[in-house]
Amino acid sequence: MRRLSEKTCRLLQQLHNDPSFWEKLTGLRGVRLSLFAEIASEGEPLAIPHLTAFLVDGREPVREAAAKTIGRLISIVKPTEFGQLDEACRDDWAYPATSSGWSTLKPREVKQFCHLPSSSAVIGVTSFHASGFVRAAAVNELARITDGSELPFILVRLNDWVEVVQESAATAILQKMKPEYAPYFLKYFHLVSRLRSCKRNKLEILVGRVTTLLQEPGFAPTFREAILSGDRWLRRELFQIAIAKTSEHGTGLLQEILKDEDPILRLLAARNLIAHLEDRQLLPILLDLARDRFVMIRQVVLNTLAQRFPDASHDVLHTALLDGTASIRATARYWIGRQGPLCDFADIYRRSLDDPLPKRQSAAILGLGETGQVSDAKSLVTKLHAPALSIQKAAIRAIATLDGDHHVELFLTALTSLQAGVSNEAARALAKRTNTISDLLLRVFDDPAPAHVRMNFFKLILKQPFWSRGIFLFKALLDQDDHIVEAARHSLQKWLAMSRNIGTPPSQKEVQQLSSTIKASKSKLSADEYREVEFLLQSRQ
Repeated sequence: MRRLSEKTCRLLQQLHNDPSFWEKLTGLRGVRLSLFAEIASEGEPLAIPHLTAFLVDGREPVREAAAKTIGRLISIVKPTEFGQLDEACRDDWAYPATSSGWSTLKPREVKQFCHLPSSSAVIGVTSFHASGFVRAAAVNELARITDGSELPFILVRLNDWVEVVQESAATAILQKMKPEYAPYFLKYFHLVSRLRSCKRNKLEILVGRVTTLLQEPGFAPTFREAILSGDRWLRRELFQIAIAKTSEHGTGLLQEILKDEDPILRLLAARNLIAHLEDRQLLPILLDLARDRFVMIRQVVLNTLAQRFPDASHDVLHTALLDGTASIRATARYWIGRQGPLCDFADIYRRSLDDPLPKRQSAAILGLGETGQVSDAKSLVTKLHAPALSIQKAAIRAIATLDGDHHVELFLTALTSLQAGVSNEAARALAKRTNTISDLLLRVFDDPAPAHVRMNFFKLILKQPFWSRGIFLFKALLDQDDHIVEAARHSLQKWLAMSRNIGTPPSQKEVQQLSSTIKASKSKLSADEYREVEFLLQSRQ
């Protein structure tokens, strides 16, 4: 729920600062009532607590205008925002104006709101009142409304801190626990689910009652429609309720969800089908799901095929050896190893290094990096010049795994690539080998290069020994690239904090270099930072 805009704040200020209004029967009355319409048109529900004082105003036109405005603003509140609106109202009412009759509202006066326009919205907002007696009276009035508009306010009050209000809300909810109210509970299921986090046993029972109501067979078509549309959170919650009674809903919905865009729903459906379908029905579904783009589904499918359909799993497992995800390749190797004689996976990957499909070729390179020998690294060097970036990146990763220490020069060359992905992969390969190239890193960092290359050099230099790193960070504060300067400032704060606990002193050469770079970057340091680094140098000499 977004904060009030400057325009709405200005309109509210005008609305409250018109003391001569009541003495003028024409002119100003029209101005004030038009302000209500303008506030409503802005569509900002957080204006509601600033309008409630007018609900107890002495003039009926003002009361009605305020009620209509509140009604319009409540109509645009999302189900997820009612709890937030409750908190916002109580925060704003914590400091009431002395002239406001809202803060002194009596429980018996709540009934008068029943005759106003948008009465359910007005009484609903009254259920947010600071007085527990007023909230209880409002809940009792809401219980008499039967068009569903009252439901979100009652659901919010179920977690009220006053027990009487809780009991009134619980009684009201139980009265509405009937089939015709299922669509309203579905609409506000966010608020129903919110009650689970309240950690009250009786609320858990109420949530269970609502869930049972939504599982009624007669409501299944509407429930199904809600699962297939709406926001992602709601669809996932409702789907889990639906599959809790698989026998009633059948497998039709589950198979339909297998084609859904939401990967988590597809995974839930796949697991449920695996648990309930017979082998004859399940096998064709699994063979189709083996190509699903979601890794966790492919993982579940491979494990299920290998265990329940070992004869049919052979081709799928061998295809998975060239999957783009390491965990899938590892799973395939595991089950192939379990099912047959010893298999030379490295040889399979070597024979696939020239696969015409870049994705499969990249997977073969990565697979060889996972299963090959040191000597295989040399055969992958030529892949660094492949036209596909995915192949270049895979080659860098595989070489780094197989024989990275002997290919540092190669990684340094790749680090300067104009392609950010290749440069990033090279930086990861060099991350554990920076001690051998520290002088070179500092030298190359000062050379002109694309921003992503210089940032990768920056990250690698941060892995240098502590005092060398500090020398570099002070120099980096003077860089021409604002991103480098910002990264250096952030890293320097951490470096200064660590310096207080470092036991190893800097060498004489490092002290001189630190002193020089600190003086050069003095203009980039705050007075406190400069005093701290000066003290650091003095204490380490």
